Amino acid sequence: MLISMKLEVLKQDRLVDASGPRSIDAVRVLRISLTDRCNFRCVYCMAEDMSFLPKAQLLTLEEMDRLCGAFIRLGTTKLGFIGIPGMISYDPVALVDSGIYNLVRNPNADVNTKGWSVSEDVITGYAQVNIDGDVNGHRLTGNFGLQVMLIDQSSKGLASSGTGAGVVTTEIEEGTSNTYILPSFNLAYRLQSDLVVRVAGSRQLAQPRMDDMRASINYNYDPGLAGSTNPAKSPWSGSGGNPYLEPWLAWAADVSIEKYLNDQGAYVAVAGFYKYLESYIYNQSVFFDFTGFPIPGGPPPILNIGLVTTPQNGEGGNLYGVELSGNYPFGDSGFGITGNYSYTTSSITPDPGNPAQPLPGLSKNVAAGTVWFEKWGFTARTSVRYRSEFLGEIRAFGGGNERRLAAGEVIVDASIGYDFTEGPLNGLSLQLQGYNLNNEPFWTFVNGDKRQVQDYETYGRRLIFSALYKF
Repeated sequence: MLISMKLEVLKQDRLVDASGPRSIDAVRVLRISLTDRCNFRCVYCMAEDMSFLPKAQLLTLEEMDRLCGAFIRLGTTKLGFIGIPGMISYDPVALVDSGIYNLVRNPNADVNTKGWSVSEDVITGYAQVNIDGDVNGHRLTGNFGLQVMLIDQSSKGLASSGTGAGVVTTEIEEGTSNTYILPSFNLAYRLQSDLVVRVAGSRQLAQPRMDDMRASINYNYDPGLAGSTNPAKSPWSGSGGNPYLEPWLAWAADVSIEKYLNDQGAYVAVAGFYKYLESYIYNQSVFFDFTGFPIPGGPPPILNIGLVTTPQNGEGGNLYGVELSGNYPFGDSGFGITGNYSYTTSSITPDPGNPAQPLPGLSKNVAAGTVWFEKWGFTARTSVRYRSEFLGEIRAFGGGNERRLAAGEVIVDASIGYDFTEGPLNGLSLQLQGYNLNNEPFWTFVNGDKRQVQDYETYGRRLIFSALYKF
């Protein structure tokens, strides 16, 4: 018996829009039919020496029953964002649990190298001097500081090559140690009329992602190039992490002017910021010594040097922008508003000769606003957050990171609460919070065309109810 799966259209919907009425076919049912092996041997569809699948590779009646049950339970998945009202879905985990599918270990090299560890020992020392005095009759406060960081990092992993039974593997453990000096200052100058000018500067450090610091390497060996003496045409090649990778380093400067309007916390502020990135982490092909690595097969090479694509510390770039913010309570009404907007731009040129890149995760335009009420024990807030499109780092197939352009998003949050200040419930606080109330999706697209959707994910709304009692 053979199994064939057919989609049956049960209903044809009518849709009317500016282009006139159109027919939309909607999938409503999954039909599985059993067909006897054909014995007619028609030459246009069956060869004389036809080879049939063994019976053990065909679904049994019981397995088909479980398969149908899985489809029925899941129904269809809505794909309206790309114009598909629904498509048949299935749960692969449920199929494995039911015994229809069996899990088979993947022995290939690209899977072996997914296992690694990274360890860090960080010793930090710092000194700080605070200042508080008058300059031209106005108060100046702040501090100067110096931080020294000693970072000792190492990684263990596997260097692996080949597929199936031909996989060869060796262990790798590498690391490095570096010292960084990070000065900083932060000053606030308070003028008349409740005007405050703030100036800050610092050298900043951020460690790379752990997977960029891994020692694992997935390598290849081409026996046809074993006799090559040209490193650029070496039989060795590969890709992996870099346990010698250094942190992101940057010099940052910030200036802000704040005007306080009353003693209820009303203010407006404008700030400018600039950051010079000393270094940037990007992938580059560099020469690597493969001495001691096992050869998957073929003659030994003349060269043990080859190209490996790994994260490297490249040239940095500039990041700068402006931010506007404010807060205003409306007197004794209990109502108030607060908000901020920032514009940021960046240009990173890690690889000379190639175009500048935007900084991953950075939106040019970001805004947030909140309307709130606080009076008579009640608190209520509604907030809206917006960010424009940005370059996102997505966990892609096989567990690797891939950079994709992500669409902008608007997220709505709200909360309401009440504090009991008298009576038998005195000390009790109740609060209901809602996050992502509009269920905003996260989606990416390719080629700068938002019609070419690559990822589309929704995370749902989140509601939290809390009760706090103070004795």
